[in-house]
Amino acid sequence: MTSWFNGYGVAKVMKQFGATDWCFAGFASAIVFPMYFFSVLALVDMIEYLKKSSAGIPPVTIVVLGALWMCISVPLSFNGAYAAFK
Repeated sequence: MTSWFNGYGVAKVMKQFGATDWCFAGFASAIVFPMYFFSVLALVDMIEYLKKSSAGIPPVTIVVLGALWMCISVPLSFNGAYAAFK
């Protein structure tokens, strides 16, 4: 649900700076923050997995969870950006 607020907030800030396209704001909010967050978590989990830690998650699980997260996050970000430009 926070993806909607992410899209809304990014679009409001971009609108204040003169942006006119809600699609670009939705794309920026759907890709930049989630990919940064996912890459940091994936890096930490890969280090744990390579060290044979019990907390390590297999790489396939990380990719599947990331894909599921993006399937929910991207539409919510675009919806939030659209609502902010409306």
